Amino acid sequence: MKSVAIPIVVKVDDEGAVWVHTQTRQVIDKDYDSMYHGTQETCGETVNDYENIITAAIRGCREELGCPNLIPEKVIGADGKFFSTRLEDEILGLKPYYLVQQLKGPQPWMGLGFIVIVSSDIEFHPDSDGEVSAHRWWKPEDLLKDLWENPACFMGLHYPILIKVCQDFIEGKIHVF
Repeated sequence: MKSVAIPIVVKVDDEGAVWVHTQTRQVIDKDYDSMYHGTQETCGETVNDYENIITAAIRGCREELGCPNLIPEKVIGADGKFFSTRLEDEILGLKPYYLVQQLKGPQPWMGLGFIVIVSSDIEFHPDSDGEVSAHRWWKPEDLLKDLWENPACFMGLHYPILIKVCQDFIEGKIHVF
């Protein structure tokens, strides 16, 4: 099973409106995943062996948004604690924002979702790594409507997290600051 960090990038504008980021998935290796090529997704990053999943989430944002110096204002779901039972181990315990698992489809992914709050004036560089294009900012209610009406237009593993983020913002369950 492949572990994936799934950071949902969000910004809040000067008027306090929340905007959720999506991008178009460009699958380079069609043997890896031909199902979701051309769909909308959020950022996603495979977690390297022994890599902190929060580090992977931020790395994914930096790579896919083309912002190598990105420092999030806040990461919801990243509050955790490090443990060790001896000098030779280190364990991270945390409660992510949301967990998803691909039960059928192109890869046996398991992803932990986090909400990554970025500066409202973020400037990213489209097509930064060749794996994404068409960056877009959505109001949660507009994205939620599109998620319900056009589910096949979205990357499956990211779909439930995007729904939850939109619903939670609409219902006032997420407090950015």
